[in-house]
Amino acid sequence: MFHQRAQMNHFHIDQQTFNDLQIFSANGQSSIFDVFKGTRTLGGRTMLREMMHKPYCSLAEVTLRRDAIKYFRDAKITLEFKNEEIDLIEFYLKFDKRRSRSNIIDSVADYFTRNSSNDFYIIKVGLKYLIKLVKQLTTLIEEYGPGASGTIHHTFEKMQEIMQQGIFQYTAQLNENKLNFMQVNKLDQAFRGKQKENVRMLLDMVYELDIFENLALISTKLNLSFADYDSSDKMKVSLKGLFHLTMAQPVKN
Repeated sequence: MFHQRAQMNHFHIDQQTFNDLQIFSANGQSSIFDVFKGTRTLGGRTMLREMMHKPYCSLAEVTLRRDAIKYFRDAKITLEFKNEEIDLIEFYLKFDKRRSRSNIIDSVADYFTRNSSNDFYIIKVGLKYLIKLVKQLTTLIEEYGPGASGTIHHTFEKMQEIMQQGIFQYTAQLNENKLNFMQVNKLDQAFRGKQKENVRMLLDMVYELDIFENLALISTKLNLSFADYDSSDKMKVSLKGLFHLTMAQPVKN
């Protein structure tokens, strides 16, 4: 059964309902999630599962999400993110070794200790792909920002707000394939230090965009339509051509 949680914009759905609707796989059966799980990134797939576990019950939120997916479909937006590169950024952020130090003498000592070790490689590769990601996001916003509205507009604005900070602007000017010791030291201090939360927020927004792109592609491939919602107080549901996506030969209603 569906129960609206107090003071929250999500439905709570019990496990039996999930099973009956085949939202997620049970007993080896295909599911709705299986149809839509082909995101570019593992983070996107994890976030999609969370979204499907807690669907919105707010009409405004549902409409914004629908419009975001539709914008990706209509604008034919193609993201350039690669899962392995995003994973390396994630691994770098979670790296528990001491981050680079601000004292130049200590930093040089760390450099000679780390430079031939796996530790320095993890830091340098993580920074390389983080720089690349910042450049990709900048290009994406420049190309598709002017036509965006709602959720996409808000996401792009938040990304720009983060990337307009000094260290991110400095980052965008660097050649990610030719980072020297001083650059690695400066960036590592920031991105595993004061700017870590901002990098985390950027990645979460990347995962959300990944989901929108994937759902847009699937909607085109399967010729799915986008629902229209009535905000009036009268309860009315009209469904045409409804079928379950996991059925081999569905008969529409």
